Amino acid sequence: MSPVTWLVTFKTDHYYLKYFIDHLSDLYSDVSYFEYKTSQYIEHMPDDVWIVQLYFKQQPKIEEITQNIIKITEIHNIPIIPKLESSNIKDRDWIALIKRKSKPIAIDQFCVYNSHHKLKDNKLIPIIIDPTRAFGTGEHYTTKNCIKALCYLQEFYNYKPEKMLDIGCGSGILAIAMAKLWKKHLVAADIDEQSVITTNENIKLNKVDHLITAFLSDGYNCSQITKNTPYDLITCNILAQPLINMAPDLSKHLKVGGKGILSGFLINQEQQVISAHEAQSLKVIHRIVEDNWSTLIVEKTT
Repeated sequence: MSPVTWLVTFKTDHYYLKYFIDHLSDLYSDVSYFEYKTSQYIEHMPDDVWIVQLYFKQQPKIEEITQNIIKITEIHNIPIIPKLESSNIKDRDWIALIKRKSKPIAIDQFCVYNSHHKLKDNKLIPIIIDPTRAFGTGEHYTTKNCIKALCYLQEFYNYKPEKMLDIGCGSGILAIAMAKLWKKHLVAADIDEQSVITTNENIKLNKVDHLITAFLSDGYNCSQITKNTPYDLITCNILAQPLINMAPDLSKHLKVGGKGILSGFLINQEQQVISAHEAQSLKVIHRIVEDNWSTLIVEKTT
């Protein structure tokens, strides 16, 4: 018989998600969460619906879990007590089901797929990304267009960066793409600990762990980044406001003639992003727009 895992799930708004995760992670060893319905925005909205999952090796005590949930709602004045659903699943079948949901995605020179699949087109560069909590599976336009921008620099600019940096690395997908395109050592950083863990797992899975160093960092504020400054190429697939806020840091950490790839914002946010970077001597040299999402390549001019 296959081993059985007990699963307890409930839905909550994104506004309250952090409160549940913070408390439940202290109470239970295996807690995960994911968005129930995909929003058109990369930024999470307060009323976005998320699913929280608790995993148990033995049948859980639902009454005890319910009481813990009620305590969390009382502490944080959460108006609705989530309804718990309990079921048991076969570990082997559950993992396979998650992986089968994702199909291989061809993006320019690359094919992004998970370990359940096999790469059929040997002409494409493989990137293996298994489903996780970290952002960046190749499905969202921002990630796709960043990969297209990397390929554009390599194909049309014949760009050969020696030192590279990925800010907000998420799953590590862009760092992996850079490592496979140019086969040079690079640095990947994220403010989220889970993203750094996931990046380290994925760079090993893709056999580029000898080329990528990943670590926790709030933007550019750590010694591992500053000691390698200036960079030839920096990718930033984050959000509009952090991009605007960090425009001076991007300029500071790029060489003159160095390139930056900016993504994670909508077309109606684009001009604000451009203006903030032009003020730091970062000129737009290429633009990719798809389904209302914009990705920019900028170059440091002075």
